[in-house]
Amino acid sequence: MRTNKPIRLKYGPASVCDWIGGPNLPTGQELWAWCQTLDSSGNTWYYVRPEPEDPGDHWDPGWIYSGDVDGVSSGIPTCA
Repeated sequence: MRTNKPIRLKYGPASVCDWIGGPNLPTGQELWAWCQTLDSSGNTWYYVRPEPEDPGDHWDPGWIYSGDVDGVSSGIPTCA
């Protein structure tokens, strides 16, 4: 999947959770999903790890709302 706008990841799968520090991920940033979950409002969130473009870059994993990504593949497991 890829981001569809500049955005930072969150510490938890809810709109009230804080953003992880650091710069925004750019539009089109590739993300690898570990799992997905539904929040109390029925919205889907993915726990993801950004794929750095530059081998020297490092991005912390975090949560992203399904409306902020495109190209989601099927078969992402439910978070335990």
